[in-house]
Amino acid sequence: MNEKDGKSEGASSPGDHDSRPDEQADFVKHLLKETARLQQKDLVPDLQLEVALLIDLLSRNRRGFVYTHKVYFEAALELLAAEKPNCVLLQRLLSNLQVAEEREEGGLSGLIIRLCGPRPATATISGLISIFVLLCLALLLLVLGHSVLGRLAQVIDSIHPLVQMLDKLPIGHIIILVFSSFLGSVVSVVTRIGNLSQSSYRPLSVYMNVLFRPLISLAFALFIYAILQTGMVSFLGLSLVGAKGVATLWAVGFLAGYSERFSRDFISQVESKMG
Repeated sequence: MNEKDGKSEGASSPGDHDSRPDEQADFVKHLLKETARLQQKDLVPDLQLEVALLIDLLSRNRRGFVYTHKVYFEAALELLAAEKPNCVLLQRLLSNLQVAEEREEGGLSGLIIRLCGPRPATATISGLISIFVLLCLALLLLVLGHSVLGRLAQVIDSIHPLVQMLDKLPIGHIIILVFSSFLGSVVSVVTRIGNLSQSSYRPLSVYMNVLFRPLISLAFALFIYAILQTGMVSFLGLSLVGAKGVATLWAVGFLAGYSERFSRDFISQVESKMG
C-alpha cells in the first residue's frame, strides 16, 4: 500500500508528464485562467511585461514542457499575485524558463544552446574555447588563402586584376592583427569572467557576447590599420615599417580587442577629421 502511495505521489514528477495528458491540459488551463485574472489587476508597466512574457511562454510551448516546469510557472504566478511582488526573483524564474525552452530547441540552434551549458559561467568557458578554435581556423584560412591567391595571380592576373591586388596584401600584418585582436579579446573576457559568470543574462546571451567580441575587435583593428595606412590619421613617431611597425600592429590589435572605448574614440577622431 505504501509503495502504491509512493508511486502515486511520484507520478507528478517531471519525468512522468508524458503519461498524464489530461492533467497537463488541466494545469495549462489553470495557469491561463490565473494569468487572465492578473491582466485585470492594476499592475505597474514592468510587471505587465512579465505577465506578457509568462503568457507568451504558455502559448508557444507544449503542454508537456509547461507541466514539467510547473514549479517555475506556479512560483511566477504566486509572485505576480502578491501585494508586493519580488521583481528580481520573478525575472530570474522567467529567465530560467526561457533557458529551459531554449535547451529544447533542435538543429544547429539546439547544438549551440547545449554547447553554452546551463549557467553563465559554463557559457563563458565555452565561448573562450570557441574563440581559440576560431583563431586557429582564421589563421589557417589566411595562410592557405594567400597561397592559393599567389598561384592564381600567376595564371589569371590579366583576366582578374583583383586577384593580383589581393595577392599583394601584407599577409604578415593581417596575421599579426588577427592574433593580437583575438588575444586582446580573450584578456578582456578573462578579466571580466567574474562579472559574466555571476550575471543575470541567459547562457546563450553570454556565449554569443564572448564569441562575437573577437570578430568585432578584428573588424575594428583592420579598419584602424587601413586608416593608418592611408595617413588620414597620424601620430607622432608612429610607423608601420620594420620592427617598430610590428610592435605598432600588436598594440593596435590588442587595444582594439581589449578596449571598445579605444576603437570608438579612434573612429570618432576619424569622423571629426573627415567631417
